[in-house]
This record gives sequence, structure tokens and C-alpha cells, in this order.
Amino acid sequence: GGVDRLVIKGGGNVGIGTTSPDAKFNVTSGGTQVTISPTYLGHFQSATNAGIAITAGASSNNYIAFGDSDNYDEGIINYNNSTRSFAFRTADGALDDLVIDCSGRVGIGTTSPDASTLLHVQGVIGTTNGSAATPTHSFYSDSNTGMYRAAVDTLGFSTAGTERLRITSSGNVGIGCTAPTQKLAVDGD
Repeated sequence: GGVDRLVIKGGGNVGIGTTSPDAKFNVTSGGTQVTISPTYLGHFQSATNAGIAITAGASSNNYIAFGDSDNYDEGIINYNNSTRSFAFRTADGALDDLVIDCSGRVGIGTTSPDASTLLHVQGVIGTTNGSAATPTHSFYSDSNTGMYRAAVDTLGFSTAGTERLRITSSGNVGIGCTAPTQKLAVDGD
């Protein structure tokens, strides 16, 4: 009367540490389970912590590639052991679309985020128009104060949800007025 260590069921399911494998390949030890099924090539289950370790040489890369049968690396999550940075790539995997370096700086469109900023974007950033009450570029604890697109080629600046300053497409600046006709127009006291 020994204990079965490996079971192959009539339907082809293989079990190690279980006598009733519920997938093509099932390894079970206590509350931990690793499964390969038609849905998942790897399903890791644990009653406590679970993880996947990918290791490579000190000056090498560890990565996970996503793709299809024609191109295996359409998308890549890469960790560079030399620079201790993460990179996310799309399309042909040739360019890093987003980088998180070892200091926590984020680069979008650049592989070397500027050391003086937490977020470095190389290229054009598109945003919504916003309004005086809800400016597109505002502050975390003061969401109705900031900058927004007041009209085509026109910037508006607001505080407390009210437009205070406007710069028009001709370069005219209005303080307290929304249609300045000279370089500086001030309305009010």
C-alpha cells in the first residue's frame, strides 16, 4: 500500500501530488497548485503568497513576451539587470514605449527619463479641453485651480473655479476679461 506520486488519468490529465488532476497537468503540494490547462499555460494558486521568478545574468535582461504565432514579441515587459529598470514595449519590440528606472522615474517615449523629473514625456501630450471649474491641468488638493483650453488657440487660467486670466491666439492677455483687444487688458479693480 504505497501512495501514488504520479497519476495519468484515462483522459490524459497528469497529476503530481494529486490523484484527481482537473487539467492536462496539475502539480499540487498542500495549498499550492500549478496547473497547465487549455485556458492557461500556467496557473499558480496558493493559500498564501504566489510568485514567478525569472532570473538572468547580472548584465542580462529578464522578459515576458506577448505575441501570436507569426510574431512572438509584439509586446514585451523587460527588466534590465544592468540598469535595474523596467521597460514596456509594443509593436515590433524594438523601442521602449515606457520605462521605469531604478529611481522610480518614468519615461514615455524616452529610454532615459530626465533625472530632475519623476515623469519625462518625449513627444506631444494630448489632453481634454477642461473649463474654469474643472481645468485640465490642476492640483491634487485644489482641483478647480489650474490651466485649461478656453477656446481654439486660447489658454485660460482659473482659481476657485473662476477664470482669472486668458491668453488669446494673438498673444493678448486679459485679466478679468475674456476678450482682450490689446497686449494687456485688465478689467476690475
